[in-house]
Amino acid sequence: MPACRAIVIVLLACASGCFPLRGERTARQMIQSANPFGLTTAATREKVVVRSVLLERPTGDSYLGDHLWDTTMKPLPPETAALLAENGLRVGTFPSNAPAELLERIDAGDGTVRPHEATTNLGEAKILPVNGPVPSASFQSFDDIGATPARFEFTNAQFGFTVTATPADGEKLSLVFEPKVQHGDRHGWLRPTLDGTGFIRHDQKGTERFPKLKFEVKVRQGEFLVIGPSERPADRLGGAWFVSDANGGSRMRVLVVRAWRGPSAPADPLPGRRVADPHR
Repeated sequence: MPACRAIVIVLLACASGCFPLRGERTARQMIQSANPFGLTTAATREKVVVRSVLLERPTGDSYLGDHLWDTTMKPLPPETAALLAENGLRVGTFPSNAPAELLERIDAGDGTVRPHEATTNLGEAKILPVNGPVPSASFQSFDDIGATPARFEFTNAQFGFTVTATPADGEKLSLVFEPKVQHGDRHGWLRPTLDGTGFIRHDQKGTERFPKLKFEVKVRQGEFLVIGPSERPADRLGGAWFVSDANGGSRMRVLVVRAWRGPSAPADPLPGRRVADPHR
């Protein structure tokens, strides 16, 4: 009799735990195949959805280099903004709706690069790729205004920002960004499996962080945040992150970011990605 009761308990556990998990995975796969650019992870109040896209134009483009920044708010303290400018970076937000000229460039998909969506936990860092890989890169970085700059030389480099979201006043989100570069060849190392019966090989490149250039921006949910090169980014960190040579010419980029807390994120396609019209 006890043996029968144990069998019944095991069967009930499988019925209540195993099968719904399989069904949940199948449903998620169906959603992904129907709309690969919509939300793909269950969004809760403890999750943050971050969507980004890069706008790319020839270096010296009047809009990305000048007009875009005319209408942005300056969300950083003066000291932080000055240090970022010394490093060839600038940051802006839009006070209400983003200008039509920006939205047209994003929606058209022309000149947009790497539309990206990440669903992350509050307080968890995610990487937003910006540039690379590039065969070699050389630039200066300043830890403080007026300080002697440090010179960095990298090979096979990929540039980006880590972004960490936490709740802020009201329904706002605090987004903390830090420049980061991965570089060099991948180095393999072994890590034990969870059950301790074997090993998993991990390949990882060298990483350089720039914690002195970390900055925080508080945004309303869905508000547009832009990060890009300053007016003079040459031989600065901002130039390495946002300016590169491609197809025989110099190209510049601007990162556009939006974030939402959990279920408040709209199930829209990623910026810069067109959705096929089923009626065509």
